[in-house]
Amino acid sequence: MKNNKDYHKTNIHKRMLRNIALNVELLLNEGYNSISEYETQAFAALFLRRNFINLPFKIAKERFGKVDFIITDKKDIPVILYEMKLFIKKTKKIAAPTSESQIRKDFIKLCKTMYEYKKARGYFILILRKNHYQENRSKYKFLKPLFSKKRKNIVPKLEQNELPFEIRPSSKVKIENTFVMSFEVKLNR
Repeated sequence: MKNNKDYHKTNIHKRMLRNIALNVELLLNEGYNSISEYETQAFAALFLRRNFINLPFKIAKERFGKVDFIITDKKDIPVILYEMKLFIKKTKKIAAPTSESQIRKDFIKLCKTMYEYKKARGYFILILRKNHYQENRSKYKFLKPLFSKKRKNIVPKLEQNELPFEIRPSSKVKIENTFVMSFEVKLNR
């Protein structure tokens, strides 16, 4: 991988999502139901570090505007930015009234960081229990297009002072009771 365009030519993104789903599913199978977002970030960062050995890239967490994790080049300039939201705990369901606003805040945080680093690509990763996905995929106007089977760009209705952005469904991985989806976020400049 020489730049962020090569990222799509490899299957590393889909493999990373699969790795997250497998690790979460293993913990759920062992009865560990309080998996944190920090742990899933660590799964993804560790997977990327192992796959980027001897390449001129670094993996960093919680930097550059506090996005969850980042792939930077050797000059420490962000190439790919990730924001992640997790709904695995039985008590933390995507159906909660605050869930949609939390997801929207993460999209906006990612967009602001992308605006600052114009050459970086951004991805939003959503991790759900399978039953949360099936129960809630059509309930929320902001989330509804994300769960659509059509792979078209989605332009969410903007609040005041928000950067205009588009969301494109990128990849989905489903393993047993864990569902991991990623969406590419593009700024409309």
